[in-house]
Amino acid sequence: MNSEISCRFELLNAQLQEVEKISAQILGFMGDQGVSDGVFLSQIELATTEAINNAIEHGCCGSDKKQVSVTVTLTASDVLLEIADPSSFTGLSNEPSLPINMMAERGRGLFIIAQFTDKVVHENRNGRHVLRLQKSLPSGFSRSEMGYQNRTLSKMTEELGASYEMISALIGLSELLAEAKDKTDFLKMALHRVLELTGADAAYLRTSCDAGLVLEGFAGELSVNIPTLLPIGKSGIESSVFLTGKEITVQSDLSGSIKSMLKAPLCEQCRASLASALMENDPLTEAVQAAFVTPILYKTERRGILVLAQSSKNRSFFTAVQMQVARVAGEYLGIASSINELQEKRESEQRALRELEIAAGIQMSLMPREFRLSEKLDAFGLCQPAHSAGGDYFDFISLDDGSVFVICADVMGKGLSAALFANMLRTNILAFSGKALDPGMLLTEVNARMFSDLSRLDIFITAFCVWISADAGTIHHAGAGHPAGILRQKMGAISTLQSRGLPLGVLKDAIYETRKMDFERESSLVLFSDGISETRDQSGNFFGDEGILAVVESNPDLSAEFLVKGIVDAVDQFSGNAPLVDDRSILAVLRKA
Repeated sequence: MNSEISCRFELLNAQLQEVEKISAQILGFMGDQGVSDGVFLSQIELATTEAINNAIEHGCCGSDKKQVSVTVTLTASDVLLEIADPSSFTGLSNEPSLPINMMAERGRGLFIIAQFTDKVVHENRNGRHVLRLQKSLPSGFSRSEMGYQNRTLSKMTEELGASYEMISALIGLSELLAEAKDKTDFLKMALHRVLELTGADAAYLRTSCDAGLVLEGFAGELSVNIPTLLPIGKSGIESSVFLTGKEITVQSDLSGSIKSMLKAPLCEQCRASLASALMENDPLTEAVQAAFVTPILYKTERRGILVLAQSSKNRSFFTAVQMQVARVAGEYLGIASSINELQEKRESEQRALRELEIAAGIQMSLMPREFRLSEKLDAFGLCQPAHSAGGDYFDFISLDDGSVFVICADVMGKGLSAALFANMLRTNILAFSGKALDPGMLLTEVNARMFSDLSRLDIFITAFCVWISADAGTIHHAGAGHPAGILRQKMGAISTLQSRGLPLGVLKDAIYETRKMDFERESSLVLFSDGISETRDQSGNFFGDEGILAVVESNPDLSAEFLVKGIVDAVDQFSGNAPLVDDRSILAVLRKA
């Protein structure tokens, strides 16, 4: 019966990124043959990784053929590794030692190889350098065909058990998700379930945020407190798992092996360098004796990490089944987290939709429903919100003395906030309606009243106000950063009612000026928001005041309603019936003959 078994790996164009894969395959081969001692495998992995790195970086340097071969032979008592490269290196004349400058890779790798193997030999075969590493197998290990068959059967049984445990874990987590009151409650129950399935002393979850990896859930007990927040990118096992998406196992025995190296007769600088290079000050290794850290992913998106931890020195490391359960739990938590985010987003959208419905109701409640002002005046107004609700507002207010106050305003912004401020404006206009004869004074008072609320939220309001006398023969007007009104007199003369003034909410002590004009019979007054004048055609041209004037000039005998609708139709034709990008409000007042 053959007492040896080997495997061989060929790297025809050796690259450093292949080292991790080859090392994993070597460990897999040894595991298939029944080598399961965690400390032994970790030492073999360190030595093999350093040896292959040296072969690629130094052995292939200057050679056209960057060919590296790795042969692993398992005997009844030893593991033999042969790493061949194109160089003519024959080894060092003395024992390898740590370099003074640990940032230099040369020297440190040879020292690590020597520390973790029993025998190191450099040979030259057919013009190629061959590094032979030998290490005795752990005591009590025995490889035989019967043993191999038993291990194969054991592995199949283990895989079947793992499948059962995974199915059980998924069903259990699904039930918890259905029963949980919220995300926090589900996470708490899920981590306790992971503890039951894996036998860990503690299990915790970190999720990513702008500041780093935040501790979101914890179950079990640890003798040392772990930090609530870990900056992403900071050297450490947990950060590494999140950034690479690859799981990592932590075992205290490996740390103990490294610590034993530190007890060797080294200078203080070398000791500090070795500790920094091989056992960084990681909060996880300080808090636990053993740990399994697996990434939490959703599709390709990194969402966090799941950690299983053991704090007792006498506990064995997690089994393959337990680690597979943890992987499944991590994947499930990633899916559940994504579902929770989608649900929160949906609820947020529903709240936003409800707010828009409320805002639309507020906005429409502000608009006048009746346009019968007096026997001398014909009035009509129309508002078209760009979305469900906007900030435009207009009104016709009949005063006790028979005069009429007309306002067209635009609150910066959209939605509920704009609708609420439009309602506040209307309330303040009505409160100061006794000053309607002097629209400039009224705007001055309203601005002073609303300034603190507007400025605190960085919001402003534009407005244009017109007071029409009881006999309808005179108008007083004032503006606050709003498009100027248009007045067409009976004989065809057209005037823009220029009233300069800052928008409400810009300057607390702003003073607004009132101007007077005659309002002749058969004259028409048009007020509008910038959603009308700033509508663009397909070439990017503005409809402008000129578009409004053209409609007013061509329809001198229309009623107020037909005039407003005529302007709206002209705007739609000009834009090609494109969707609205801003609220459109327009109103007209005609003095009858």
